[in-house]
Amino acid sequence: MDNNQKTMIEIFECVNNVIEDNEKRNDLLKRHIQNADAWIKHINNRLTDIEGLHQITEENSDNIQHNYEIIYELKDEIEELKQEISALKLVQIIMLRKGKYQENFGKGGKEKNETKSIECQGTMDF
Repeated sequence: MDNNQKTMIEIFECVNNVIEDNEKRNDLLKRHIQNADAWIKHINNRLTDIEGLHQITEENSDNIQHNYEIIYELKDEIEELKQEISALKLVQIIMLRKGKYQENFGKGGKEKNETKSIECQGTMDF
């Protein structure tokens, strides 16, 4: 083999090495591109999820506000019921005392038992 042939073989081997390196780089570049595409798709999916959170958060906020409104309405209704119960208690006490008064004084207005009439004059404690 002469020098020209050796040089040609070296050049051929060098070109072969460059081609192999380029193929490796191309494979690495393809894998990198595939990974980058997967990352972008993943990020886009996450962004879509985050965009949906705004609507969910707004709906939850509206629901919470509605619940507070209902709670305040119920508090008002409870307060009204308490007042009605107090009024009913007063009516019941008055009716009981009226019954004792009629029992003590009868239809003629005369007192039957003076101690019972004194008991009826107590306070209206609940």
